[in-house]
Amino acid sequence: MSHLNLDDLNQTVIWIPYEDDDDEPAEHDAEEKPFEARDIPDGPSARFQAYRAAWDECLERIQAVIRDIHAPLARKLVHDVQKAYDTTLLGLPYPEIPTFAVCASGEAFITDIVSRLEGAEDNGTEHSESEEGATARPAHVIHLRPSECTNIMTTMKALISAFVSEPPGETDIKRRPTTSLAAFDINLLVAWYTALQKHHGENSPQLVVCMHDFEQFDPVIISDLFHICSPYIPDLPLIFVLALVSPPAPSFIHATYQRATLSLLQLQISSLPTGTELLERVILNTFFDLEYEPPIMPGYHVLDLMAELFTRHTPSLEGVSTVLQVAYLKHFDEPLTLLNDPDARSLEKLLSSPDAVPFLDSVISRLARDASSQYPIPKPKELLQAVDNARSSMFAYLRKLRLGMRLFLLVRAFFIKEGTLNPVAKDELTTVFEALSWGLRGYLSEWIHPLAQRVSAVSGEVKEALLFELATWLDQVPDAFNEDIAGLAEILLRSDDEVPADLGEWLANFWEEAVQDLEQEPLWDVCFMGSTPFPSEAINPAPRATVLSGLLDPYAFVETGETYVRPRRALWEMADTGILFRRYLEAGRMVNVYDWYEAFAMALETQRRRLQALKAEADAEMAAQKGKAKANGKGKGKAPVVEAEDDEDEDAEEKWKMHVQARFIRALHELDYLGFVKHTGRKADHIVRTVYDGAD
Repeated sequence: MSHLNLDDLNQTVIWIPYEDDDDEPAEHDAEEKPFEARDIPDGPSARFQAYRAAWDECLERIQAVIRDIHAPLARKLVHDVQKAYDTTLLGLPYPEIPTFAVCASGEAFITDIVSRLEGAEDNGTEHSESEEGATARPAHVIHLRPSECTNIMTTMKALISAFVSEPPGETDIKRRPTTSLAAFDINLLVAWYTALQKHHGENSPQLVVCMHDFEQFDPVIISDLFHICSPYIPDLPLIFVLALVSPPAPSFIHATYQRATLSLLQLQISSLPTGTELLERVILNTFFDLEYEPPIMPGYHVLDLMAELFTRHTPSLEGVSTVLQVAYLKHFDEPLTLLNDPDARSLEKLLSSPDAVPFLDSVISRLARDASSQYPIPKPKELLQAVDNARSSMFAYLRKLRLGMRLFLLVRAFFIKEGTLNPVAKDELTTVFEALSWGLRGYLSEWIHPLAQRVSAVSGEVKEALLFELATWLDQVPDAFNEDIAGLAEILLRSDDEVPADLGEWLANFWEEAVQDLEQEPLWDVCFMGSTPFPSEAINPAPRATVLSGLLDPYAFVETGETYVRPRRALWEMADTGILFRRYLEAGRMVNVYDWYEAFAMALETQRRRLQALKAEADAEMAAQKGKAKANGKGKGKAPVVEAEDDEDEDAEEKWKMHVQARFIRALHELDYLGFVKHTGRKADHIVRTVYDGAD
């Protein structure tokens, strides 16, 4: 476990493998591993490696798409930062601090900006001359986070030390502790930059400060920071880049900071692209792009959840990536996804093991659905060849589906732009997500034929515009699809009056052929999620409702069946925490701890009597069975005499009270740990409730 870095903020998910010290299998292992019967011993670890390879490829594609979307704003922002001190506004009483606020931004965008500023990528203005002909100045970039800026002294120390940690020249400068400035004194940064200017000359770098999660900073501290830095501008070319999560309107900066602070800043506010169009571009260019083939195609459940999460809850691409990553993890629970392992030799070695016979039987039975497959397949090498053929067939269907959906969306968008199709009308596809979802289901007939009829009915300028739109799109389609769209190219080359009718008929037939139920393929779930339900509890686990249901009825909570048909248990049958929580719900806003303890003690006393009665009944039944066996074996025996138990002595009663107190304290601490108890200083013997709607 030493290779895990739990403090790495860039890791969104950390996998900690489970290590069981007990050699004996648990009773619930069969319930937690539904695929164990047809899995192989090393299957989970091999599937995890296949998952890592597939997800890394998918994530790299998503990040590339996002970078392409953000590239125009990134180039403009880098250009503005590099030219921040080239022009001076006349008539100002004092120089302003160049400040660039980026709304709706995340860690990925700031990383892209920093890489462009530091010259990590060869993008236009970074290394070449600018549009005005002047050479772009280099930049020293540091990062400030809210956790580092608890007060103004630590903020100044973090800012200054991040810059002066790099020597201004090729050799480090030894500072004398007795004559050095304090680490939080801005004059130390001024002295460091003066030495840096002597080393670099006229091409001295600018000092860029990236402030992440700007809404989390203390406004008082940041105001003091700007006031401290302002007198040293422009001799100290500081530039602040503020990363905000909030939207540009209403402006968080103008609503939070006073006018005296804002007057020190030359503030430019920009925003990254937002809205459903952003998610559409990411999904279309990742999973429905004609030049890219994703390793795993998501199902319609995943697509619906991503759209709902983005449009109704959090419009964040990081949240979409999290949903996809969880979906990929869930997909690789299926043992058949082992066939996605990119290492063919290791896969063949795993399948050659005797323990792989159940897995091979399941694969062979799935392949037997195809008439072209031979049954049985004796050798793993031949099996892998059959699997490759099935996967190739599945990928061919997916490629045609992507082509058909892109063409369908193109024609649909054309009629929406012309105003002849209203997406919000009844029985119409309202969004692109809905169209893609129905396409992944394999059912678009309800909308295919009406759209094809619209194509057949076009005429005049609308006809010419549609044909031009299709011809432009056709030029961008890769050559690999030439055979699929050969009929479309022939129709577009014609100029007779039957072109719209033939075009509509061809589109209807092509869409019907392209959009099919992919779950009819023998190994569809190897590279396609299909109708597999998404584990929404992994994204929204609802811990509050889960804790309440577990405390109110723990037996129903741990029931593994689909429905719980047992009657509700009595109070004395519940665990101590459940008993105390029930009494907690019966109290008012403030709970007297002594009364709470007395009510708990009464429930435990009832539990004690019931358990004693049950034990006495069990002992009597056992004694009766022993007496019956003795009578059958040796004749009549004497009936057992049950002596009446004497009342418990005082010592036993005192031990019982101590036992009850210990159980009460333990249950109280558990409720306190769960957040149900709030302590108050007004009444030492009372606590305040934090939950009031716990009735089931």
